[in-house]
Formats: sequence, structure tokens, C-alpha cells
Amino acid sequence: FNTEGRATSVEVADSFSVISDYENGLLFYQDSVLVQKVETPVSVALFKKINDDYFLAYLVDTRILIYKRESEELKQINEILPPGETKDFVLLGESLYTLDKDSGMTFYQSVFDESKPIRFPDLKGYKWMFIDSSNFYFASEQSGISVIERKEFLPGNLIAKNEIGDINRAYFFKGSLVVSGSYGLR
Repeated sequence: FNTEGRATSVEVADSFSVISDYENGLLFYQDSVLVQKVETPVSVALFKKINDDYFLAYLVDTRILIYKRESEELKQINEILPPGETKDFVLLGESLYTLDKDSGMTFYQSVFDESKPIRFPDLKGYKWMFIDSSNFYFASEQSGISVIERKEFLPGNLIAKNEIGDINRAYFFKGSLVVSGSYGLR
């Protein structure tokens, strides 16, 4: 795809390829043909499908916009503003977890109603977050890795902590947290 912006990601939504084109908004392609452009208030970093009719756009100023498909158009129906400097987020069904470096993790039970968030300020300082059916995994460049049990939708007890430093990237691969640094992969 050739775009006028700086494409950062591609998400497949039904028969469309949706490109997050940074300052150029969201671009919907069907068979390599641009069929719709959705402008956003600021540059868009990432686009995710929530379900067949609802979508999420993560903006560079850390706002999260929720869109609903109405006929062939997208209509913005909600805006979520996490409390701090958002570094990562995880979407599980209609639930949203945001991870802010300065204010910890925030849980929104539904992306359609952000009025009753649950905050976990003790989880501040982390940059990456992964969630599976049993655990939450957090990683930070300086403070290392924490694994916390998952009790229904929320964090429970600390299971493990590794104070490895020098993490420059974290991945979740086949049920394992993998980190990279000057030492290679661990």
C-alpha cells in the first residue's frame, strides 16, 4: 500500500485492510483500493477490531476512540482518556486494560462505558503488558518482569518477579514472556 502518511500498522476487519496512517488517519482498503478515509483528531498509532460492528483507534496523545460501523461509515461513539502516560493496552472482548508508566494499570469493564474504571497504581513503571487466561505479565526496561495471577478480570497475587534490567523489547510468544536486551533473548 502506498499512503500519504506514515503507516504504522495494518488490521484486517472483514473484507478490509485498515491502515493506521499516523497523521493521515485511518485508511480502509478493499482489494488494494482505498474505499474510505476516517480522519482522527490527532495522529493514529493503532487500530483494533472489537467485534463485527465496533472498533478501537489508539491515538498518539494516548486517547482511545471507539467507533461503531453504521452502514458503510464509521461513527465515533466514545472516547477514553487514560489517566497517565500510556505505554501499552490490551483489549479482551469489550474490556480494556491500559498501562500507564506514571499511574499504573487501569481496567475498563467495557469500552462503551468508561465511567467506572478500576485503577491499580502499584503497577506503575512498566512499559509492556500481556494477559492470558491465568496471568498478567508486566515488563519494564529498568525494574524487570512481574507475573501476577489473574482473578477473573483483575490482578491477584504476585507469582514471580525477576529484576532483570536492560530490557529493550518484550514479546508474548506461545504462552511465554520473551524479553530482549544487550544479552540477546531470554
